[in-house]
Amino acid sequence: MLRQYRLPLERWILELPAGTREKGEDRFTCARRELREETGYQAESWRSLGEVWPAPGLTNEIMAVYLATDLTEAPLQRDSDEDIEVRPYPIDELVAMALDGRLQDAKSVVGIMRAAKIMDYY
Repeated sequence: MLRQYRLPLERWILELPAGTREKGEDRFTCARRELREETGYQAESWRSLGEVWPAPGLTNEIMAVYLATDLTEAPLQRDSDEDIEVRPYPIDELVAMALDGRLQDAKSVVGIMRAAKIMDYY
């Protein structure tokens, strides 16, 4: 998880790594790059968790969600405007946080719950 200050909310939040695709970049390539840029890790294994509309009342944007496992250190340069802290959590704690409202970022809640299902957590 990332602890990151979000100016529109005027607060720090916990969220999964995510980012904007570069021109011509496919979603999977973007996910791999963003994981490295924001966490300093790369994944050996990837599994698609499907797609979500983050704000269908405002935009037609579609976000692809992935489960990345078998991580190794492989940092990339972060964007200069990003103030991010990487914070690992066990899946059971993330599920509890998603269910009780401590996590409010929609992509993170969806990603955590879908990952927990695949991991046979529940």
